[in-house]
Amino acid sequence: MINYDLARERNLSTETIYRIEKLQEYRTQLGKSYLAGKIGALVYREAWEENEYQLQSLWGFPQDSNYHMFWEMAGCTCPKLDNRDLQGHPYHIYNGSCPIHGRFK
Repeated sequence: MINYDLARERNLSTETIYRIEKLQEYRTQLGKSYLAGKIGALVYREAWEENEYQLQSLWGFPQDSNYHMFWEMAGCTCPKLDNRDLQGHPYHIYNGSCPIHGRFK
């Protein structure tokens, strides 16, 4: 799900777009592996975070965890709209019973 308008605006190469697509596919596979019980929540969180940093780098954005959209992780029950509103700030809202974030935060 590439934002091609943004890719053109940022003058991304075909190779970079391909690498972004592959990282997005990997993210989807991570979620499926977590939901199937093949990987644990901590491994999933760490892999997701690394994936976010790689995507930021490929898009040419600063690597900043304040812009990671952790609430989009498969199985996450943290508040989506509240966290979207806080994106870019160091503050986040976690659901204490979230199977991914609740027991680690």
